[in-house]
Amino acid sequence: VKFNKHTGNYMLIDFGLSAMSDEQRRTSLRHAGAIEFMAPEQSAGQLLFQTDIYGFGIILFELLAGQVPFPLTDSSEASRNLVMVSHMEQQPPDLKELRRRNLPDSWPSEKKEREMQIPEWLLSMIYRCLRKKPDERFANGIELHNYIFVNSVNVNTRSQFDSPTESAWQQQAEKLLKEKQGLQQQLAAKDAELQRLRSQPQPVYNGQERVAGQDDYQNPKKNTAWIVAFILTLLVASGLAYALIQAEKKEPEEKKPVVDNSNTIKTPDQLVSIGDYRVKAAKTFFHNRPDEATSRTAFLSKNDLITAYQEENGFVYTEFTNSRGQTSKGWLKLNDLMSADEWQRIQDTQPRVPTQEEIKSQLNSASSYLQDNQYAEALTIYNFLVPYNVPDAIYGAANLALQGKNNALGCDEALAMLRRASDAGNLPAKRTLGFLYMFAENEAVLSINGYSRCVFDKNFSRARLYLTQAANGGDTTARKLLNELNLNEQNNPPQ
Repeated sequence: VKFNKHTGNYMLIDFGLSAMSDEQRRTSLRHAGAIEFMAPEQSAGQLLFQTDIYGFGIILFELLAGQVPFPLTDSSEASRNLVMVSHMEQQPPDLKELRRRNLPDSWPSEKKEREMQIPEWLLSMIYRCLRKKPDERFANGIELHNYIFVNSVNVNTRSQFDSPTESAWQQQAEKLLKEKQGLQQQLAAKDAELQRLRSQPQPVYNGQERVAGQDDYQNPKKNTAWIVAFILTLLVASGLAYALIQAEKKEPEEKKPVVDNSNTIKTPDQLVSIGDYRVKAAKTFFHNRPDEATSRTAFLSKNDLITAYQEENGFVYTEFTNSRGQTSKGWLKLNDLMSADEWQRIQDTQPRVPTQEEIKSQLNSASSYLQDNQYAEALTIYNFLVPYNVPDAIYGAANLALQGKNNALGCDEALAMLRRASDAGNLPAKRTLGFLYMFAENEAVLSINGYSRCVFDKNFSRARLYLTQAANGGDTTARKLLNELNLNEQNNPPQ
C-alpha cells in the first residue's frame, strides 16, 4: 500500500508474487524483506515476533507520512548500509511534520487541517512499534490488537453520548406510541363488542304487556349511548397521544443551534501596519483570537517576515501570503517574534559565512600544515570551519583528538564528531571508523597509527559496514582493509 503525494489517495501495488510459479515464489520469499522495513535486530540475524511488529509500524508510518522513516536514496550498497545503520541508531523523524509536507498542494487549507487530525493513541502506537529494542515494542500481534481495540472502542463509546437530548425525546416518543397502540387495540375490541350486540335478536311485546324475563335486559338505547360515548373518549385520547408524539418530534427542530465563535477569526476593523516582525522560534502557530486556547495547526517557520496590524493580549494580528499565493490570517504570539530591525542588527553582527572557494582554500592550507607536522596551525583552521558544518574540518579536528593532538576534545566527543563526519559522507571518516572497530584490541597496530590515546570497542560488523561504504565511494585503502577483514574471517571462522 503506497500513499500518492499528488492526489492524497492510497494505491495497492506489487502483485508480482501472485503471477509467479510455485518455485519462483518460494525463491522470492526466501529473499523477501526490503531494507527500509527491516528491524534493527535483523542486521544481526535475529527474527522475533517483535520483528514483524517493527515492519507493521513502518507500514503505518508510510501510510500516514507518505514515506518510510529512513528512505533508500538509490540502489547502491552504500545507500543500503546507510539505511541499515539508521534503523539501528537513529530515531524516526516527526511523522506529523512529514505528513504536513507530503499532503497534495492542490488541497485547500481546510482539508489539510482536517487531514492532520491524527489520534494521539495511534501516533503513540506507531512510535512504540518502532522502538530499537524488541522488548520495548508490543510483544506480539495479540497485544497489538488489544491495544488498537481498547483505544478504538473508547473513542466510539464516547461518541455515543454526544447527544443526550435527542435520546431523551426519542424514548418519550416511543412510550407515547406504545400508549397509542394500546388505546387503538381497546377501541377495536369495543367496536367488535358493539357489532355483536347489534346482531343479537330483540324481544317483541305490545303496549304494557310484559314478557317473562323482560327485566333481565337493559334498555338497548341506553346501552348504545354509553358505548358511543366511550368510543368518542377513546378517539379523543388517541388524538391527543398522536399530537404529543408529533410535538416531541418537532421540538428539536425548533431549538436554535448554539453558535461557537471560537472557530471564527477575529480581525481588526482596519488593517494599519504597526511594524514588521521576524519569527525567532522554530515554529509559531496561528490563533483565531488573541487567546492561547484558539490555536490552529497552521504555522510559520523561523525567519519568516510578517507585518503586524494590531497587538492585543500578547498577540499580534497578521495576514501572511506564502510563495504559492496561499494566505493565512490570524494571531501570533508576540514572544515567538522579534522586530525586523532587531533581527537585522543580529544578522549584521554575525560573522560572514565563508564561500565554497574559501573553504576549499582553507582545507588545502590545513593539509599542507599536517604534512609539515604543524598540527596547531591545521587545528586552528579546522576549529574555524567546524561551526559551518564542513565535514572535512569535523573529521580533521576529531582525528587529531583521537591521535592525542587536540586535547580540547575528549575521546567520546571525538568519536561522536567522527560519526557525524561519516554521516555527512566524509570517506576518510568512514575508513577511520572501520579501522578503529577492526583493530580495537590490537594495541600495536593502533600505536603505530597514532591512536594510543583512547580505548575502542572491537566490532567486526560495524567495521565491515564503514569500510564497505568508504570502498564503494572509491577509497582504495578502505578496500584493502575490507579484503583483509574478509580474509581473516575466512581463515578464523567463528566457533
